[in-house]
Amino acid sequence: MKKIILSLAMMAVAMSGHALDDSRIATMDLNAQQLAYYMAPGWNLGNTLEAGNNQHNDTNNGGLNAETYWQNTKTTQKVIDLVKANGFKSIRIPCSWVMGHISDAATTKIDAAWMARVKEVVDYAINADLYVIINDHWDGGWIEDSFTDVSAATVSKNSAKLEKLWKQIAEAFKDYDERLLFAGLNEPAHSGGTASAYIKALKSYEQTFINTVRATGGNNAKRVLIVQGPSTNITDTYNTYGDMPSDEADNRLMLEIHSYEPWTFCGLEKDESWGKMQYYWGKGHTYSGAGDRNSKDNEDNLNKLYQKMKKFTDKGIPVVMGEYGALHRNIKSIKGQNQKKHEEAVAYWYEKATQYAMECGMIPFAWDSNATGFPNWTILDRKNLDVYNWNSSSTSIIKNGALEGIMKGAKAGRAGYDKYYSPEVTGIQIVEKTDKAEVGMIYNLSGMPIAKGLVPESTPKGVYVSNGKKFVVK
Repeated sequence: MKKIILSLAMMAVAMSGHALDDSRIATMDLNAQQLAYYMAPGWNLGNTLEAGNNQHNDTNNGGLNAETYWQNTKTTQKVIDLVKANGFKSIRIPCSWVMGHISDAATTKIDAAWMARVKEVVDYAINADLYVIINDHWDGGWIEDSFTDVSAATVSKNSAKLEKLWKQIAEAFKDYDERLLFAGLNEPAHSGGTASAYIKALKSYEQTFINTVRATGGNNAKRVLIVQGPSTNITDTYNTYGDMPSDEADNRLMLEIHSYEPWTFCGLEKDESWGKMQYYWGKGHTYSGAGDRNSKDNEDNLNKLYQKMKKFTDKGIPVVMGEYGALHRNIKSIKGQNQKKHEEAVAYWYEKATQYAMECGMIPFAWDSNATGFPNWTILDRKNLDVYNWNSSSTSIIKNGALEGIMKGAKAGRAGYDKYYSPEVTGIQIVEKTDKAEVGMIYNLSGMPIAKGLVPESTPKGVYVSNGKKFVVK
């Protein structure tokens, strides 16, 4: 018979969802699951600090003007306040470093003015009480497009450069509290070679990232870090990623994937030989006159896809859905198509994607391109400090269906999300039990039920929760 050690202390933190209600934020005492509780839903500052020209790799030719290369608005505190005011809890800030911001190529020295600008934008988010992710984004493809060559020599060379980058970034941000998270890469492309060789190279880069950040000390010793699945593709991650990298910090890692499925509806910008653009998605959101412009995928397909990430979240590993979105298109002039039905379908996709992601324990971050032309993934109008107006000549269902869909989905998915994540912390006072004791439904620390009343003999050693109290199976 296993011994069960019951906690007599109850939850010490109010379940409010406001970051600063938890005093542990400043002391780096929240683990990855506890931090995740506060982070959904999230938003991307897309096409901004990651923008530039890959002809500028390993130079300082990008400069501060790179911020508006791909869109027209420099980020201000008011822009970030807009994000907060519209219900988002976190912001992902994609960043380039190598692409135009290297003042010394020999040492991979990041330009001081660029580092200061990134810190300024991070500070805007912290001031708004948002959780923040910064990364090494595509960054001119210097590493993310290098996986066609996974030889030991190339991996060693890239790892050395990655270490130089992340040592500087980590040192610059080491005093920030745990509202700031680091993501090592963005979408490490699996474009050639065998799956096993690719995964070996990817894990090597991720281990370099983790070890480098931890070595800088300070708050980085416990900072939550994010690693990426292969191409951040859900199915590939499910099939091939395997175990998480090693980390000297306890329970401080998250895994990242992205989602634009089905691509024919969410991202395709012109008809291809392998598929056509589709304007409608979901049960009740197809259009009878649209023919093959109706997606054959639906809610069931999307939910089934997202369920694959339970492979990790059920083990207590939070999964960041670092990007997701569906294109808003202008189809008013296309014969036989219906703009209003399209907008309804896009809004519905955002709703269900957000809901299903959260129900599976994923932290969703909607992609925002800040583009006003069509098609776009725009959610907020940064220039005018407003919700982006879909500007349909027909009667739009709402000003911005993406935003309303996200928030509706987040509300629907919250109960499932909270089964995975909790800010609970207790001091454990020990009472030995050998039987059912007073335990009710028993959960693991990711919130998944494992038994009721009696802990099975097969239960692994570890910490569990029942009746709002922690207990240990020895």
